Amino acid sequence: MRIQDLVRSEVQTLEPYRAEEDRCKVKLDANENSFPFPLELRKKMVALIENLSFNRYPDPSAGELRAVLAGQLSRQGAPVEPEMILVGNGSDELIQILLMVFGGAPGRVLMPTPTFAMYKVLAQILGQKPVEIPLEGDFDLDLERMLDKIYSDRPSLTFLSYPNNPTGNSFSREKILKILEASPGIVVVDEAYFDFSKKTFLPLLPRYENLVILRTLSKIGAAGLRVGILISNREVVRQLHKVRLPFNLNLFSQAAAKLILENREAIDGQVAQLLREREKLYQVLRELPYVEPFPSEANFILVRTKIDAVFLHEELIKRDILVRNLSRPGPLFNCLRMGVGTPEENEMLCNALKDIRCP
Repeated sequence: MRIQDLVRSEVQTLEPYRAEEDRCKVKLDANENSFPFPLELRKKMVALIENLSFNRYPDPSAGELRAVLAGQLSRQGAPVEPEMILVGNGSDELIQILLMVFGGAPGRVLMPTPTFAMYKVLAQILGQKPVEIPLEGDFDLDLERMLDKIYSDRPSLTFLSYPNNPTGNSFSREKILKILEASPGIVVVDEAYFDFSKKTFLPLLPRYENLVILRTLSKIGAAGLRVGILISNREVVRQLHKVRLPFNLNLFSQAAAKLILENREAIDGQVAQLLREREKLYQVLRELPYVEPFPSEANFILVRTKIDAVFLHEELIKRDILVRNLSRPGPLFNCLRMGVGTPEENEMLCNALKDIRCP
């Protein structure tokens, strides 16, 4: 017997998702919030732990967390009720649930490229057929080709990262609206970087029954909690609950996420500082002769290098700085993604880039 012969054909061709594992002092590869968790929140978190019953299963519906989320989301342009919210073990789980419920056998899943890798990976794992449409030269959606595929392939789901990871830009709102109107299936607008762009389709939920919005706490300082948030109409969420695993969000993550949301001031202060640092970093990168930074509405900046990206990536690691090497044939050739860090981390990055001697 060969174990490989027992593996589904869709899985045999896949490679495991690999995060960068280099232990560098400055870690700017994963689009996290580099600032330490605020001290006042840390103290409240310690007190919170003392009152949690770890011997009991968590609330299966995360009712208290969803109630807090509903109250805050309702202030962003449209009324949101707790029954319109599903929380998960990171957005990855919510993407997986969406594909399990709405993905056909085999269904077509439409997405631009380049974009967040897990849309394609999870579609393949679940036996769906990813349909990828290259972005235009300015990294906006190729609307004509997207609509052609919608009419010909009738995708069961369409994924749009807004702002897009790894390019950092927000797609044209008008193009997304046309995709929403033309799509026979679910359209997922992934607003993981909403806190940095302040752009959202949330007010349009009452108008489009096929609209699903994703949010997360991972980009604003709680990546370790793995809290993903899905917002849609009641019927979509009701169907998703059918395949959601019981107790999918653990006790501590539920309580900690609720605490963070109820004490947003400290986190919002860090987000504001990251926005200022993003602009400063972008301006410094523009002045370097061998890199071309792209404007960003997220917490990272995509950079195209005029030298070998592998060489530059390795030189930064030698200087204890880790960024994400995205270089591959196509629009991301010789591209690196650099997270926006603390002022000290950004200064180290800029000094290192100025110090590196091109081959």
